[in-house]
Amino acid sequence: MFLGAAIVVCSACPLAADDGFVPFHVEWPREEVRSPADLSFLLDLPAGRDGPIRVARGHLVRPDGKRFRIWGVNLTTAAALPAPGDAPLLAGHLARLGINCVRFHFLDLPSPRGLIDPKPDHTRSLDPERLDRLDHLVAELKKRGIYTDLN
Repeated sequence: MFLGAAIVVCSACPLAADDGFVPFHVEWPREEVRSPADLSFLLDLPAGRDGPIRVARGHLVRPDGKRFRIWGVNLTTAAALPAPGDAPLLAGHLARLGINCVRFHFLDLPSPRGLIDPKPDHTRSLDPERLDRLDHLVAELKKRGIYTDLN
């Protein structure tokens, strides 16, 4: 309990250069890394292979009528728009965790945090580079059996 509180407190405040803390960087595993905890075998590849998920009798179901249960995460703003080289790493990491759906949210913000092109004096134009990033991530997720939900 104390460790969790310490992590939250320490991550919430900036640290001075002479505070005695050593940076701790977590590297995402590369795509080919496998472990006994890899849950990607639970995913049907690619997502939507047999058709769309639909609602029947108040439940999400696959095209064959079997229940579809979501184990999902939410990606918002710039986290939903990784660089093209990072999209496969993110998608692979989520697949290994057994994630089968990603909800994209708060993308209706000006670039670089969202998809709206900040150059015009209106919000009716999308930033092509940011839209390409989203498209690339969605394609990587689909390859690994992960459905997407755009809000």
